[in-house]
Amino acid sequence: MKKDKKIIFLDIDGVLQPYNNQFRFDCNMDVLQECMAREHQSPLYMDIHKYDLAAAYCDWDEDAVEYLRSLLEKTDAQIVISSDWRSFNDTPKMKLLFKIYGMDEYVIDVTSEELKYCYRDGEIADYLFHHPDVTQFVILDDRYSDDFGARYPDNFVHTHDRLEPKDIEKSLEILNRPPSDEKLNNFKMHLEQIRNNDPNLTKSEIFLEHYSLLRQHLQISREETLDIIFADIAGNTHLTELCISKLSHDFRASLGKNTGEIIDEKLGIVLAENKSIKRLTLKNSFNDISNILEALKKRSTPLEYFDLAGNSLYDNGMKKLAEFIDTIDYSLKINLIGALHKVNYELYKALKKNLNVIPQLRYFQVPLMSGAKMPEHFDMLKERLF
Repeated sequence: MKKDKKIIFLDIDGVLQPYNNQFRFDCNMDVLQECMAREHQSPLYMDIHKYDLAAAYCDWDEDAVEYLRSLLEKTDAQIVISSDWRSFNDTPKMKLLFKIYGMDEYVIDVTSEELKYCYRDGEIADYLFHHPDVTQFVILDDRYSDDFGARYPDNFVHTHDRLEPKDIEKSLEILNRPPSDEKLNNFKMHLEQIRNNDPNLTKSEIFLEHYSLLRQHLQISREETLDIIFADIAGNTHLTELCISKLSHDFRASLGKNTGEIIDEKLGIVLAENKSIKRLTLKNSFNDISNILEALKKRSTPLEYFDLAGNSLYDNGMKKLAEFIDTIDYSLKINLIGALHKVNYELYKALKKNLNVIPQLRYFQVPLMSGAKMPEHFDMLKERLF
């Protein structure tokens, strides 16, 4: 019977080391370094930055370290360092830092920092992709809750300043949970419904979690995974609503393009051919959706609602959006709340001029001159004062 391989992806600051712990500055770091090298009979301690060594020795919270030890002993898990500490400490050095607490045998690796434009959740996804033997894993981190929550909602434990007993309880539950393909199988069934043009399926929501599960399962490239996901949307005649959420968080240079640009291209092709989708939601941290907008211009079926929340449109992206809005001769509601910080003048002019387009905005996003009135067709979010 194959033995489970359980991994703890471990951040350090805010997990083992509380931010207020600064005791390292009260110790003689040079003497500490020499003592550690002598005590553990390892000259490599002299190559570890003395501030890191002193922080591990003086500032790691003893209770948090013991909580982690109990988790390791109860689950037979191993540690892969995902913390920024790996920037200056490779696996052998990280093992020496944990050797201070007699836990060096648990540290087996660090995640790669060589992925261009990649967030920490993407680095962990890449590690899992290249280590398909991992059966269960938990992510302990005090930051990136939105990213981890989108990609690995069932495997993320959000710590607050240090590990606490409640974090260990949740981690135990995650690591002792039997491996399951339920979510993957449900998503594969969803893609099958799209492929079969099932009339009962009118809404498709594709999230980063789905993408990650499918890519890891099939062991294929990012582009090939997108091709499989998007393959049959173009010809589907029953889908009226499509939501693509955070797929572009899997940033990595590929043929000179990051995943966001690749999604823009591939989704543009799909939307140009599809004739049924009327509500489109793109929550993908895009700063430019040129191909998608060009595709929407060519469609015989106009959109009714276009949600761009969760993006970061800059000047060029707003310029392309303004050009798209100038072409619209049908009723369209477009949500720009959370899509850009402030509407630039070119986009504002297009939105003000075209009464067919009803933009949803916050007041601070609109560049009104002093004394100017808000255009009546703008749908402004009513802000709560408290």
